[in-house]
Amino acid sequence: MKRVITLSLAVLLGLQSPAQIELPKDAYVIITNRANNTVFARLPVLGTIFRFKVSADDLKKFKPDLKFGILYDANKAIINNVKIHVTDIEVVLEHAKYFSMNAVYYWKTNDPAKNSKPAPRFIMKTIYDKHNPGDNHIQACCEPGTQKGVEFTIPEGLNEPGIEPQVYVVKNMVYLDIKRSTGWSEAMAYPVTGNWIDSTADTTSHGATANTSPEIDGNIAMRPPTGNIKDGLGRLNTNFPDSIDWAIDIYTPSKKFIIHRSKSDNIRYMELEPGSYSVRLNTVMVERIPIVIGQETLLRVGFLVIQRTGHWDLYDESKSKFLTSGNKQVKIVLPVGSYQLKQNGKYTLLVVTEGSTSTQ
Repeated sequence: MKRVITLSLAVLLGLQSPAQIELPKDAYVIITNRANNTVFARLPVLGTIFRFKVSADDLKKFKPDLKFGILYDANKAIINNVKIHVTDIEVVLEHAKYFSMNAVYYWKTNDPAKNSKPAPRFIMKTIYDKHNPGDNHIQACCEPGTQKGVEFTIPEGLNEPGIEPQVYVVKNMVYLDIKRSTGWSEAMAYPVTGNWIDSTADTTSHGATANTSPEIDGNIAMRPPTGNIKDGLGRLNTNFPDSIDWAIDIYTPSKKFIIHRSKSDNIRYMELEPGSYSVRLNTVMVERIPIVIGQETLLRVGFLVIQRTGHWDLYDESKSKFLTSGNKQVKIVLPVGSYQLKQNGKYTLLVVTEGSTSTQ
């Protein structure tokens, strides 16, 4: 997976072969995260968001909206003809709503006076002109309680039905998701090009405030944490029942292993840097788990109790992927979804719903 992501970024930056002389590609700084010396940037026109790390001293050079050059193969950024060493370049594989929530924190920590209010985060709906379906100039409305919207431009050929209707505006940037045939998308960033007034907008129903958090979203739920959380970090909840066996491995989106924890560690949560992670829970991989600064992510899970003795095998719903097996009674936690349990040569379909217990 890491090679796939790496090559995708190389293609986006215009690199076609290892033998080709690498030329710097233009990029613009979105914001930086001082907690881990990370620069978030975007490619003009395409809107792809990528990130990389630099030294603490070099981080000060990357101001929001700064135009710079990026040499991917050489691990260099170029500012005013001066090359700066960078590491860990990768495409940001996060949904727009989660990246925009973290961007609110990044903007606050980048205030030199350390006393600014959090940057507003507005959730808007795109307005689609049915009479001009090929137009790449998009309007979205509106700030909460107003008829004030924003305008921005997306790449030619990517008309509005190709983007998710809900977009997120932080400072001068619009973050949105692109609809993919695979059912998921990464955040894209486009600068606000202007404002407009929608005189027909219902001011009671548009928009949302900066700290609005999602609740249920696919395989996860998100909520404010109970108790204190370290500044700049998010939390992954591991507070499973004491009677249930569990083990969890955390990976980067490129499947680089980070940490392993299990029931024997006796922990109720893990605090992680913001971003998107892959999580293997009892051998079942769950992709694109968001960690948001100041928020707690909960995996939506159910429980499997096997009371019968004898050998058993657990597969995915299609029976094509083996997950785990055993020959004794167990109580384990599983992500919500459908599975096939094989015992005595026979398969049983298991549908694991949130909080449910399937006993076999």
